[in-house]
Amino acid sequence: MVRSKCGNKVKGSWGIGEQPLVRILIAMCGYMEVLTWILCSYKENFAMLKRKDDKSTAVVIGNPAPQILRFASTSTFLVVRSSLMAGILKTAAHNKDHQKPIKIFKVGDVTVFDELKDVGSTNHRQLAALYCGATSGFEVKLCSLNIIFPNMKI
Repeated sequence: MVRSKCGNKVKGSWGIGEQPLVRILIAMCGYMEVLTWILCSYKENFAMLKRKDDKSTAVVIGNPAPQILRFASTSTFLVVRSSLMAGILKTAAHNKDHQKPIKIFKVGDVTVFDELKDVGSTNHRQLAALYCGATSGFEVKLCSLNIIFPNMKI
């Protein structure tokens, strides 16, 4: 059983203090961590994932100068991500020529609307993992879940 630095078993909630444990557990399963932006384009957050925008999911960044939007670098950072999958799939697409299987993961925050908060949104910490190979790799994914879930009390 994996224990925290103070020797106690890790509880179900995983805040900032437990992030290193989650990263260590999934890295021990052979996955490599990717670093992605928390801001993405509207297309990446919805159209590329075949998701509909119900106007209550994504937090759109207000831009005081609309003429700046004509530049590609600013138009790609308009929405705060509501899913980790866009970034992880984009990483896999850019690395499709690398040796298979590709095993990558991302631990990070996503932002969703929350009218109860004074800022109008809240962050949720998520884990996303992707296995891409010639076979389905079901046993690899199942083994990873069997290691992570019990140690995180999920």
